[in-house]
Amino acid sequence: MKAFAQQYPSIKFAITDDPVSAVGGLKNEEGITYATEQGGCLVGVLAAKMAQSMGKKIIGVAGGQEIPPVDTYIAGYKFCARKAVKGTKVLVQYSNDFADVAKCSTIAQNEIGQGAQVIFQVAGPCGDGALKEASALGKWGIGVDADEYNVAKHILTSALKQTGTGVYDTVVAAAQGHFKAGKNLVFNLNNKGVEGVYRFLGRVWRLFVQEESETEFEQKLTTAAENGAALLEEVRLSGAITDTAPTPGSRPARSIAVRATSPPSVAVGVR
Repeated sequence: MKAFAQQYPSIKFAITDDPVSAVGGLKNEEGITYATEQGGCLVGVLAAKMAQSMGKKIIGVAGGQEIPPVDTYIAGYKFCARKAVKGTKVLVQYSNDFADVAKCSTIAQNEIGQGAQVIFQVAGPCGDGALKEASALGKWGIGVDADEYNVAKHILTSALKQTGTGVYDTVVAAAQGHFKAGKNLVFNLNNKGVEGVYRFLGRVWRLFVQEESETEFEQKLTTAAENGAALLEEVRLSGAITDTAPTPGSRPARSIAVRATSPPSVAVGVR
């Protein structure tokens, strides 16, 4: 994107899921970033509460690579899980792969063997192997980026990254004359850039929490997530979250172009 931004200085460019510094930080560029630690925080609270209800304060993560888009999710997950349920142990392993489901399945096996009751996947398609393995072993999985409710039978929730919201709002703002030249836009819980999905139905209650009504149980889990949002300032103050840009070339790149119907023109890149 940097090369095209330099070649066409009159066109405004934006890159989604990366800071503007990753593509040169030019005056006709804008970064579309996501506060994924916030989504990680919400699902971390739910994971810790679920593990506690199952009798063990141990939860796990199947990460793809040690890069900021993965590690910010994990940082929020770890921090808020430990805040929500004191003494929670968080196991983290990386597959160093975003495609091979067998690698993430093995991570889930290993972490469940160490007592994990919930596995949060932050490894793209590879992570679906972790979700399926957790379900097969009678534990719970948490999806990432999109609603992964249909990946396996036991999906507790998913941490959503609303890239559609980010791209749409960025293009509309630019068309209205609000382009943050050389800076980043941050999409978070407040502007619905990240969210959590609650997909409990009756399964969790029927399997584990029959001492209270199903409705009461779901309300308690929703409240736990809302409480997780209140921990976000502590997450930032703790230094658990960094804004380091991904190393260029650390992920396969792909690109799309979106052009506004009226000036100014805006091109959006997707890694």
